[in-house]
Amino acid sequence: MYFTQLQSLSLYGYRNRGIGQPNFSLDWIAIALPIRTAFLRLMHLPTLTHLSLNFIENFTVYDLIPCTNLLHLEVNRFHIADVQDTPEPRSTLPPRPVQLQGFDIGYKSTGVANKLVEATRSDGLRIIDFKNLKEFGASCESLLDIVSMKTPLKMAEGLTAISLRISDQMTFSGFAEMVAPFKKTLTKANLWAMIKDGCDDPLAGICEELENMAGRKSNVLEDLEIQVKVGTDSNCKTGDEWGRLDQVLTKPGWPALQDVSLQITIYSYSRNDDTLLRTLKNLPQMQLTGLSSSTTTSFHFDVKEIRL
Repeated sequence: MYFTQLQSLSLYGYRNRGIGQPNFSLDWIAIALPIRTAFLRLMHLPTLTHLSLNFIENFTVYDLIPCTNLLHLEVNRFHIADVQDTPEPRSTLPPRPVQLQGFDIGYKSTGVANKLVEATRSDGLRIIDFKNLKEFGASCESLLDIVSMKTPLKMAEGLTAISLRISDQMTFSGFAEMVAPFKKTLTKANLWAMIKDGCDDPLAGICEELENMAGRKSNVLEDLEIQVKVGTDSNCKTGDEWGRLDQVLTKPGWPALQDVSLQITIYSYSRNDDTLLRTLKNLPQMQLTGLSSSTTTSFHFDVKEIRL
């Protein structure tokens, strides 16, 4: 069977060993040569524009050099081998680096962004050029993830969309500064937060960052999506903390804003009442009245509970 028009490819190295046994990712270097060769043939097809690499360790960064038309790269639970351990193969180099337009970093991939930015070919050019990056996403569990994700953003010249997902140990502090270079191009933002018991701010610092963004001239943000995940059997505040979001987004500073979406998901296992669910469902009438009645901005609100 031959693939000649393949445009999108997803590789998953995850393997479940069964109950009581540790799961593991695929070791790219240790793959049997015929199988690895087959993967590379697919990855290097000139028609391939989207590539997703998941649960893979010791990936050889030089294997991306022939992905000449790759536009979107997604990695999740992904690790790149040290360059000194994977010498560059001797072959004819493409005339230019990979020109990514979309890049998404999933969980457990700390340091990947740095390695991809720093990786160079034998002719001195970068393996991947992030200058034309338009869409960027990252999942962050630590400050190291935040530091790493900033590296490709420093190279981008006209980012239009960003998706930032944080664990319950993190906040969105610094987000406004991170996207400041793109105030004239960023039109879409998706902010995703996990919160648990003891969290003082159910919006994880989003309001402060939005206030900083609103204070800048030429803000062109059109679409803002906020997702809040309330951890299993956890509670969260239901008062003025949410009302602050309403205040920030309904005051001057958002000349292009057209759509705002707030989605709240409650995870429950042994929760024995629906008080939190009912209270949060009343937020549009109690705390989000400005957004709910806006004639210039479309407001989408949803609360749901998932029983585990």
